Amino acid sequence: MGICLLGYKGEMLEKVKGWDGFVSPEGEFLKVTERGNMDAVHDEFAFVYAFNKFDKDLNKMYEDFKLLKPQYRNKNLGCKDILINLLGYVNIEKVHDHVEIEIPNPSMAGHKVTDTQFDTLARLIKINGDNKEDLYQVFKYERAPEDHHQFTR
Repeated sequence: MGICLLGYKGEMLEKVKGWDGFVSPEGEFLKVTERGNMDAVHDEFAFVYAFNKFDKDLNKMYEDFKLLKPQYRNKNLGCKDILINLLGYVNIEKVHDHVEIEIPNPSMAGHKVTDTQFDTLARLIKINGDNKEDLYQVFKYERAPEDHHQFTR
């Protein structure tokens, strides 16, 4: 799998219309695969990307994290989830008829969606002609747990 380490930002986002991928904390979109095919490749992409970009083995990083936070010891996360929760990335992908946005859980490593990530997500939704309401998923952890149902499909 060839991994492009350069992200798309600003006016360059027009070039990634029709792609699923990750948004870095700095707001760069990392294209992974054409829309609707993300399930098969996101863990592999995350692993190779982190290794090449940061010289980090996500699995080792997660094992070290579990030593510091024993409440996660029995939880197994894939590389995609480690990239999101421990490094602050956001996953955006088309699933059936809507967009799914996976954001970092701040209780794990303190990461929240940055303003630049939000701006990039909003632009991607506009570029791809997606439902603007799908963007509400970004606020998942800003609401009380009983209110989460209104932001998920």
